[in-house]
Amino acid sequence: MQTARLFSTCMLVYLAQVAGAHASMTCKRIEQLPTVSDSRTLGLLEAYKKMSGGSNPLLIRQLDSRFFMAFPADQDCKNSACYYRLLNLKDGEINERFSFLGTGVILLFFSSNVQIAHFQDRFSTIALETSVQTHIMVELPFTGNTVLVSARAPQKIKLPTC
Repeated sequence: MQTARLFSTCMLVYLAQVAGAHASMTCKRIEQLPTVSDSRTLGLLEAYKKMSGGSNPLLIRQLDSRFFMAFPADQDCKNSACYYRLLNLKDGEINERFSFLGTGVILLFFSSNVQIAHFQDRFSTIALETSVQTHIMVELPFTGNTVLVSARAPQKIKLPTC
């Protein structure tokens, strides 16, 4: 019952935001997001990059003061799908919230600041384009730890790509 209510809430939030999407949304490539400028945060992210290993070095871009996107420093990611990671900074720790195979396109909804009573928090919304040109809707909390993720049916509302 709670899962159905949560899903319904997420879809209502999404539909409310998309209805006014033209005035309050921008489309970018993840590598166009700002680099991290805060030295303390940069140090924590550098430590995360070292611990994550892998043969490809990671680039990290900032979504807001708490959330970041990490992706391979590989030029092929502009032309083919790559794995992207959503990172969260909370209480001096970097945590990977989830990863997805995507195109590097991100939609930022600027007027999305929605209270969800079940989580007692406000959320902002981003949409991440997958490798098959559908979108993953992500609700980022303002204070809590719960990141809400939902898939969007491709035929309902066509979101732009860039």
